[in-house]
Amino acid sequence: MPVLRVVACGVCLAGVSLAAEAPGDLLGRLTADDAAGSDLFGSAIGVGGVVAAVGAPWSDRAGEDAGAVYLFNALTGDQLGTIAPPHAQALGHFGDAVAIDGRRVVVGAHNDDAVALNAGAAWVFALDGGLLAPLMPDDVTERDGFGLSVGISGRSVIVGSPGSDEHHPGGSTVDAGAVYVFDAETGEQLARLAADDPQESAAFGWSVAIDGDYAIVGAWNDHDYHSGVIEGGAAYVFNLRTGRQVHKLIPADRASWDRFGKAVAISGRTAVIGAPQDQANGSYSGSAYVFDVVSGAQVFKLWAEDDGAAWENFGHSVAVVGDVAVVGANQDEDLGAGTGSAYLFDLNGGQQIAKLLPASAAGGDGLGQAVAVSTRCAIVGAGWADLGSGLVDAGAAYVYPGGCTADLTTQNAPVGDPAYGAPDGRLTAADIQFYVNAWVSGDEVADLTTQNAPSGNALDGVPDGRVSAIDLNYYVNLWLAGCP
Repeated sequence: MPVLRVVACGVCLAGVSLAAEAPGDLLGRLTADDAAGSDLFGSAIGVGGVVAAVGAPWSDRAGEDAGAVYLFNALTGDQLGTIAPPHAQALGHFGDAVAIDGRRVVVGAHNDDAVALNAGAAWVFALDGGLLAPLMPDDVTERDGFGLSVGISGRSVIVGSPGSDEHHPGGSTVDAGAVYVFDAETGEQLARLAADDPQESAAFGWSVAIDGDYAIVGAWNDHDYHSGVIEGGAAYVFNLRTGRQVHKLIPADRASWDRFGKAVAISGRTAVIGAPQDQANGSYSGSAYVFDVVSGAQVFKLWAEDDGAAWENFGHSVAVVGDVAVVGANQDEDLGAGTGSAYLFDLNGGQQIAKLLPASAAGGDGLGQAVAVSTRCAIVGAGWADLGSGLVDAGAAYVYPGGCTADLTTQNAPVGDPAYGAPDGRLTAADIQFYVNAWVSGDEVADLTTQNAPSGNALDGVPDGRVSAIDLNYYVNLWLAGCP
């Protein structure tokens, strides 16, 4: 083991606490600087570090319902810029899907007509709004809906096209859906992904997510006629190095109308998949499932533990980073019909950490329509929020403390206490002391970074099987930065 001198670390860290925010503490609200009624700002969100990209797909700034995307420093609330559609396309809904990684932002517009009616489009932009690469499949056709979902990891971009037909020697499977893989720098199409068992109108590609070599694709309209399951849904895992399907994920208790796969997210080997019409807490109350993408095994089922109820649509949106997941329930009625909410979970044990519901929310806001999370912040969109002065359905997004991977111990929990795996929302000396002790003893719980990965590398969070100084340094740096 490499030597890192941490002599008397317990003394030098004793009593120090840097991050005071708890997971449910509201840090701020994001709104567009030119907000207008019916913009639906917050209908799509992507976040990387502290930079958030928020879609307003019904914005009129570039034409009637042409759409726009706004960039923010999520922690300060400062608007950093705006991304406009490359061509003015009425009803194009640019920004109905967004994703961000590093200094690249991917934006989808599934109603774009540039190639054919509602064929769709997607683009890669820089953070200054400059166009880096247009993305377009070599076989896009009318009503494919290309751009309804997007994801990015490094140079790899994936775009869902749930209306695509799947052609095969026996004919075509209409609206089976497809997903396309592109190079983020050149816009070159690298692959076309399709289910090994294509079904008509399966909605394959309705949702997508990518991290490293793995991509996950949702198909909420997947059926199993032999068992009588209609619209039970499914999700597919692909290895992007080979372009091959690795797993078809189906929950152990899948039932008709669950719509499993309506939303998907991935971080490392952890996938979170929404099933917003599952009946965990009553009719269409909703749930979300956690799977291991490498083994294909189901790990947890998540639902609103304390206040779940029928028709809340829990699982409408999902996001994950490390061991922290956010799940949106856009029809929660705590503050009125259709207020919506979101929930934060610790995936170490599947426990609910906090409910994210700002006091200013109101009926009809649709909070949880979209969610995103990084180690620094969690963001919850409310596309139908009213902003006053006639700005009905202008939309907003709410910022909370995020999924800081260093916060794994309960405040001042003794080392070895079984509660260490339950984040308390504060990155403290107790957390770092836990990692120091684990590092000294070679405990693999301290192995959370790839060997020699630079700080901030997308591979952080992927164990390499060796507890090293790199691992401990990662946590110490987070603690010194006051993460989250």
